[in-house]
Amino acid sequence: MPCVPFRYEVNLRLPIRADIHAFHALRYDLSKIGALSEVVAPPYDVIDSAQQDQLYDRHANNITRIILNKQEDGDGEFSIYERAAKFLKEWKKEEILRADNKPAVYVYEQKFTFDGIDYHRKGFMCRVRLEAFDGGNIYPHEQTHSKAKKDRFNLMTHCRCNTSPIFGIYPDETNEAFKAIESAIEDTTPLTAVDELGVEHSIRFATNPEAIAQAAEIMGPKPLFIADGHHRYETALNYRQHLKDTENIDDDH
Repeated sequence: MPCVPFRYEVNLRLPIRADIHAFHALRYDLSKIGALSEVVAPPYDVIDSAQQDQLYDRHANNITRIILNKQEDGDGEFSIYERAAKFLKEWKKEEILRADNKPAVYVYEQKFTFDGIDYHRKGFMCRVRLEAFDGGNIYPHEQTHSKAKKDRFNLMTHCRCNTSPIFGIYPDETNEAFKAIESAIEDTTPLTAVDELGVEHSIRFATNPEAIAQAAEIMGPKPLFIADGHHRYETALNYRQHLKDTENIDDDH
């Protein structure tokens, strides 16, 4: 979940601590794919059929093949999800996608121009413990639709992987949590991609356990508001219940 701070002046019940963690991201090996800009894509739900074709043609390993696989003649009900899972499995086997050796929180930045004004937005990607909306510290702001949740559930159950982040915002007027994460960034060149709208995206890695623990402590009492990704978040809740029903997982799965 990418988390971005914002100004906040409303009192809310805060009964549960937001529980964030570092994780081993699954990332493209640049030596295998070349330019990162060729394999990134917008969120699946804004890609129309024409752009889907463009992204497919752009690179054989464009992530669209997983997050929004193309319908083909003769497809059955689950064919697009089966193909997505096959691509994911093959790319991992070929090490086109590789898991990081160290768990990290990933500092994520965007630079873009809108209406003649330059913007620089910073946040971070982390794991967040799932919480139901009626008793936790994570809040929605819009209703969801069953068709979209069924689609994402099918993708998740076939891939057994979270393929898209959820965008959250949280109150932190002095940027304490982000500063703690930023202080732990490894001295490496950021990974950078430019999308079709000209937005520059970059990621750096924070691996220091003490700094991450400090950020988690700061984040604990803060509410998280889902800015984008309500269907995916609810799907994650549904998928967790599915695993509890079928595989007897524990609460820290």
